[in-house]
Amino acid sequence: MVLSIFITLLLVLQLQYIKPTFGADEIPVDCYHPTGWFASESLLSKPSITYDIEPLKKTGNVTVKEPSVLYRSHYDDRIGVILTPLEIFEEKGLDIRFQLPTKVVTNTTNYIKASKNDSVTIIALDLMKGRDFDWVLDLDYRPNTIDGPPIQVSNLTKANLKITIIPTINETLPGALIHLEVRDATSIRESDLSEFSRIFDAIGYPTSFETFSKGLQFTSLSRTTQDLASALDIQPHEFKWDEAMKMELNWLIKNRLIKGLSNQDIEELSALAPYAWGEHNFKSRYYQDKWVLGINEDMIKANYTREYTGPPNCQGFQSTLLPISHITDFNITNNPLDILTEQTVAGQAIRVLIVAGFIIVIGAFIFLWRRKRRKNPKE
Repeated sequence: MVLSIFITLLLVLQLQYIKPTFGADEIPVDCYHPTGWFASESLLSKPSITYDIEPLKKTGNVTVKEPSVLYRSHYDDRIGVILTPLEIFEEKGLDIRFQLPTKVVTNTTNYIKASKNDSVTIIALDLMKGRDFDWVLDLDYRPNTIDGPPIQVSNLTKANLKITIIPTINETLPGALIHLEVRDATSIRESDLSEFSRIFDAIGYPTSFETFSKGLQFTSLSRTTQDLASALDIQPHEFKWDEAMKMELNWLIKNRLIKGLSNQDIEELSALAPYAWGEHNFKSRYYQDKWVLGINEDMIKANYTREYTGPPNCQGFQSTLLPISHITDFNITNNPLDILTEQTVAGQAIRVLIVAGFIIVIGAFIFLWRRKRRKNPKE
């Protein structure tokens, strides 16, 4: 059931723009690291590539959720491999996804916060002056409840300190709500007060921080967030996605599940694998005669594909979804004709030998014919 939800969600996200719903409380509604952060994905969309994964679905040690099939990676059997035939817009081919199992982690952050309405005019402040004291300015814009332009929200941040200035009407008129926040703290410290005082002076606040803070009460709060993390003792940036891709593609070719994939294709796909996140917008694909990462403007203009703009996939991938054991070779052929036509090292070697043998035979025939002509010039 859980696998069914996971595969269905992947297909929904691939097939665009439908907001996923989650049926389990432990799954984060939002996450900083989505499921694709722990995956590498490629769409084998090169026209010369053909595939047939039906024989794979009929074997043991795989889990089938039509149209996808899941099995353990041959590079590392703790990792899942998901094969899915896809046809989206003008893209079509076999999608191969390597997925690290994930777990949900809960983080609780303590912080203190205080707020005050003041008559300051934001446009009169020199907020960029905070750079001299390592404060970073970030501007945000929120819809105006009154008919007019969006409201400019100014955020000044330094380490665990933050000041947010929200104009009552807009930044050109007097009146603003000032929020002060200190993360990873349960009470205000003298060093925090000194930093706030320094930034107030630096940006030209009309009153000193000492005057501003009279009667100001800091409230101790906590914020709990959930995120996805690797369930293994290896992080996504440490995993050898390129080696996993190369081994798996060769196994798929060896077992006649994929044809038309050259050694050069395998090398290029393997080189892209560490950078091809497991998401529609970031996976590798074949476009204009080459393997590329992600989506570019040309693809969108040509309606070849589109960007996914929906929410992140925070479903995660539990290790319990993996089959009990890994799958072994099951579809290897000894038919000489099959070996001859397949894109394998053996097939290519045989074709080279046949061509070389043919050239040698023709060369020998021509040599003997010329030799005979010399002996019998009248013939």
